[in-house]
Amino acid sequence: VNGSLLVILHAPDLPYRDQKGKNVSIEDYYELVYRVFIINNSLEKEQKVYEGAGRVVEIGALAPGSSYCVVAEIYQPILGRRSQRSKERCVELP
Repeated sequence: VNGSLLVILHAPDLPYRDQKGKNVSIEDYYELVYRVFIINNSLEKEQKVYEGAGRVVEIGALAPGSSYCVVAEIYQPILGRRSQRSKERCVELP
């Protein structure tokens, strides 16, 4: 049986607030593309597993008993810019 991970992405807030005092997300101003990479620690191999606008990503076909790390970045197609990568989040599958 293969394992899977569910990754939930969140764009950072801008340092601004709207008229109601609520934080403003960068998504309110820019078209964003999320890129998700998985690192198989036993193989020391990185692979891009997702690129798109969705904020919930399921990564499947993972080997049980293996340990994986996930990193993400945001890409702005209009500006041709990408963010720094997120911190690695690691998990060992049962």
